[in-house]
Amino acid sequence: MKFDLKEAMEMMQKMQSELARIQEEARGRIYEAQSGAGFVTAKVNGNLEIVDISISDEAFALGDKSLLEDLISAAVNQALEKAKQEGSSDIQKLLGPLSSNFNFNL
Repeated sequence: MKFDLKEAMEMMQKMQSELARIQEEARGRIYEAQSGAGFVTAKVNGNLEIVDISISDEAFALGDKSLLEDLISAAVNQALEKAKQEGSSDIQKLLGPLSSNFNFNL
């Protein structure tokens, strides 16, 4: 099998365009997670940016700063994990059989 540099470059450009499209779509996706039975809700986008944190009145009423900090961290981490998993899946779909050669820990 002969290696065709031009064909390889075209394939790489196509993959680069597709990756840019996936990244742009990811920016618009929102991933949500809750902690403490809904006391805290965190939302992140596909670019792993926090876009919203909501804290219930009941959580404030507890008056436990340390607990609230833990609940915020838990909700944010869960939302980030959801976004990472989907992002990794999108990249693996793009690369197809090549994805088995790479580890995508976004």
